Amino acid sequence: MQTIMIRIMGIVLAAMLLVPALIAQQTNMVPDFDSRTLAFQNQMPDKDSEAYAQLQMVIELNLEEASLEEALNVISEQADLKLMYRKALLPEDKKVTYNNNSMTVYDALWDLLDGTGLRFAISQNQQLVLLSMQEEVEIEEELQETVSGQVTDAQTGELLPGVNVLVQGTSTGTATDLDGRFELNVSSLNETLIFSYIGYVVQEVSIDGRQTIDIQLESEAIAGDEVVVIGYGVQRRSDMTGSVGSVSAEEIQSRPTTNIEQALSGRVAGADVAINSGRPGGTPDIRIRGTTSVSNTNDPLYVVDGVMLNMEQLQRGTHAINSIDPGSIQSIEVLKDASATAIYGARGANGVVIITTKRGSPEGGRVSYDSYVSVGQVSNRIDLLNSEEFLMVEEIAYQNAAKFDPEGFAEGRYTDPLTKRNDPRLFDGSGNPLYDTDWQDVAFRNAITHNHNLSFAGGDQTTSYGLYLGYRDEEGVMNESWLKRYSGRFVIDTQINDWLTAGGSISYNNQSEKELQGWPMRMLYESIPIVPVRYPDGTWAGNEDYPGMEGGPNQRRVSEEDIWILETQNTVANVYTDIEFSETLSLRTMLAANIVNQQVNRYSGRTIPFLSRNQEGIATISPTRRDNWQFENLLNYNNDIGNHSINALLGQSLQTTDSFSSSATTWGFMDDYFQFNNLGVGDNPRPSSSSASRYSLASVFTRVNYTYDQKYLFTVTGRVDGSSKFSADNRYAFFPS
Repeated sequence: MQTIMIRIMGIVLAAMLLVPALIAQQTNMVPDFDSRTLAFQNQMPDKDSEAYAQLQMVIELNLEEASLEEALNVISEQADLKLMYRKALLPEDKKVTYNNNSMTVYDALWDLLDGTGLRFAISQNQQLVLLSMQEEVEIEEELQETVSGQVTDAQTGELLPGVNVLVQGTSTGTATDLDGRFELNVSSLNETLIFSYIGYVVQEVSIDGRQTIDIQLESEAIAGDEVVVIGYGVQRRSDMTGSVGSVSAEEIQSRPTTNIEQALSGRVAGADVAINSGRPGGTPDIRIRGTTSVSNTNDPLYVVDGVMLNMEQLQRGTHAINSIDPGSIQSIEVLKDASATAIYGARGANGVVIITTKRGSPEGGRVSYDSYVSVGQVSNRIDLLNSEEFLMVEEIAYQNAAKFDPEGFAEGRYTDPLTKRNDPRLFDGSGNPLYDTDWQDVAFRNAITHNHNLSFAGGDQTTSYGLYLGYRDEEGVMNESWLKRYSGRFVIDTQINDWLTAGGSISYNNQSEKELQGWPMRMLYESIPIVPVRYPDGTWAGNEDYPGMEGGPNQRRVSEEDIWILETQNTVANVYTDIEFSETLSLRTMLAANIVNQQVNRYSGRTIPFLSRNQEGIATISPTRRDNWQFENLLNYNNDIGNHSINALLGQSLQTTDSFSSSATTWGFMDDYFQFNNLGVGDNPRPSSSSASRYSLASVFTRVNYTYDQKYLFTVTGRVDGSSKFSADNRYAFFPS
């Protein structure tokens, strides 16, 4: 830093020159001084300098009874100078007149300020500042230098936008633009710049007198110590003995998915993801270690930020993981073999999916918005009979009956189809069909989905926080099916002092889904083509209108009037503390909860044949609640001694799960107005049911990872689980690896 001390009379007007918002081009004045000062030239600058050339510039002044402020603005504009002053210093009563006077900027300023008690000074940054001559002050100026450059990926050469560039030890900084370029003013060319970007190694670069610095950032994954999340901790991939597959946030967001399970499809070797349903939010089947049970779940254990989600399937075959927004995920690790999953005991038998969500930003405030719109279509349709073909097949069937069942045919068991074609709603006078309905056209549509994610993240090196919001509106490819989801998540992490860190997160997901259960898909292929969706008078048509056909409702009718709504509210929350006893020993304590509330609302209309016409409408509500509480203590030891590396874990866990469910059904409605929203108006209530359960799990576990010379790896794991589901004599079991 270089300082020029100038002693002049007056009060300096521009201590805030470093704040761009106060530049005179915008406000034409500056606030009162603070502790920051600038140095100015109190004499004519060197003849070779830019300031000298500006002061010797000849300008034309044509002013009549102009105020001092107006005249100064004209001069600074013609001389291309930034004018800085405090408005209170300018005498309001002074008026000046110039009639096309030609003079230098230097002479014009001296003439204009004569008798005002003001003088001017030129800063090293070519800024014109007005000074009072009332008091003696000192002005200190930091000579500004400009450093610029470009930041790229060290491996791919890809330009990196949004990289944080900070002058070490100050709050002065900037970020790279879309081309990876930056430009920054520094006090001297001996400063150090810090380059930081998510997913890359932080670099500290000394300027060393350079004004152009091009930087290549190295990915953390390539830096030799890629860290992956494993059971109850993290580990360098190079030190792992278990089989773990990883999926990054970029991979998750590279294609539109409704839930995390769909995001895993095709991403992890050894994880078989079968999507057996095309409905919005359809739950895929994930098999990591094959099928291990014929009577219990084969789904993997899901762990979100250390919180174990309820393993039991919820209503309509869903899972607690289904309603979590994939847009809030930072990474997914899939533990596949016995060595990797043993730390979770019996619950890890089907594999473990560990999900890490996004946290705050220690580099400062960030706002991010991601959105996409997609269109879904049925890729393959079945070739169905049209009306002409249907009637022809019916006639052939009648003829075959005479051939293959002559006795029954002679007894009149079969009806000549030509005699049935006399319904004026379906046939003309010649027996030709009036309608040719393609029920696949009726049922299917181009399904539009739009997804939005908005995030606010901020903080500093001690405290970081983030707010993540999401909204999804998904249409099913079958009419009348849809899914809507609102999600919100807040996270905070803070380093209270050198040995204590605390934080937590809470997420809430509210999802509604309209399902098409059974009949809409069945009637898609059973509805005959000679009947329309509705007749001209607005009444529903159906198979029962043509004699000899099974009388199910047509596809569109059952889709609209047989209503199934699945409501899910899923809350995942945790709070934790990390106590660091030394550089090698730490203790982590966590209290967590996963609370899932679901309700299936069903109403089948009063006049739907085969479903609810005989009951005059069916209304059912079936709420369930599952509360899963978890308390853990994890003692970690991590030390490198020469060629020996030891990572040890000793943990204790307590889990309690409470569940409650009930169901109420009513028949007999006067109309369809209330649907399932008022069971009391039904005149035929059915027997209700309810159930409750509770169980607990207490566990102690340990794991030791030993590495010698970064070549020889050894891992031993053991866990003891005690479950209240078993009798006292068989309550505990040991799971080693």
